Amino acid sequence: MNKFIDYLRESGYVSAELVHGPNGNFVAAINDKGLTTYYPVGKKSQSATNIADFNYVVSEDGQIIATINDYSTVDKVTL
Repeated sequence: MNKFIDYLRESGYVSAELVHGPNGNFVAAINDKGLTTYYPVGKKSQSATNIADFNYVVSEDGQIIATINDYSTVDKVTL
């Protein structure tokens, strides 16, 4: 499983904060220029409080989603 904290490091972020908002939780990732990118936390992972516990999945449209769930590929077909 892909660890979310590794993704953040490899993407050049220098810090991250778990933030709560009216539409759920997000991870605010801050780069070395002080710019912030927000990543959503999966619906069933909203109770997680430690960023290091998150894995991540990539949605079909390319959105990175932080999750504590452990997903793995069960079957794949080439169409």
